[in-house]
Amino acid sequence: MNFIKYVKYSGLGIVAICSTAIAILAGAEFFELITWNEASKWMIKFCQLGGVGLALCIVWSIIGTIVAKDSKKTDKK
Repeated sequence: MNFIKYVKYSGLGIVAICSTAIAILAGAEFFELITWNEASKWMIKFCQLGGVGLALCIVWSIIGTIVAKDSKKTDKK
């Protein structure tokens, strides 16, 4: 798999994770506003922890992209 495909698919993965997290968080917020249920507060905490994991995923994707770009440059030499 070449570098362009790697960047494209890692970007699509990040977009999919972001949209899923936003949908879950929006559903939890809506559920909490309607019912004032304790379960939705736990869902919001779960999404906040998922946000930390998402941030780490984005950081590792950036690092992987930089490493792949550098290894591509050194392979040509």
